[in-house]
Amino acid sequence: MTPKKKSKLKTEEPPSDRYTLTINKEQARIMCEALEIYSRLKHGQISELRELFRDRWCAPDSPFNWSTEPLLDSLKAVIFPELPKNAYHGVGSKIYPESSVAWDIMQVLRHRMAWDRLKAEGRDQPEYWGVQYNPPMRFGDEPLAEIKVEKVSKETDQGMA
Repeated sequence: MTPKKKSKLKTEEPPSDRYTLTINKEQARIMCEALEIYSRLKHGQISELRELFRDRWCAPDSPFNWSTEPLLDSLKAVIFPELPKNAYHGVGSKIYPESSVAWDIMQVLRHRMAWDRLKAEGRDQPEYWGVQYNPPMRFGDEPLAEIKVEKVSKETDQGMA
């Protein structure tokens, strides 16, 4: 008799707890940016560090400063020796599965905020379509996060801890 193979599907695991996080619009923007940077770095896009800290080494109106390139190229070669200079692991890559989950959460936030921005501007369609208006696609092993917008008064929003 052959032993049964265990399925790797998540459906066989007991359901995990669910968490609710209440944040305001600015906190959502910061979380979205942080998740995107985290995911990109884990996929090998080390050059994202240059953009993240650009204000620390490049004046706003000055020409682009490429002085960090050799350092970032060396760092990438150490962390991701399997990748050529201009290559990255794709979203959905299993090398760091949590980075794809982070990307999924970022997409959910980005999508909601993009449509909310349009609504605040009194528009129901964007002038130019971008990925932020497309429904999020699941790349990670976890279900897509759910997002709900609650309308709150200014007093309630200011009192958030």
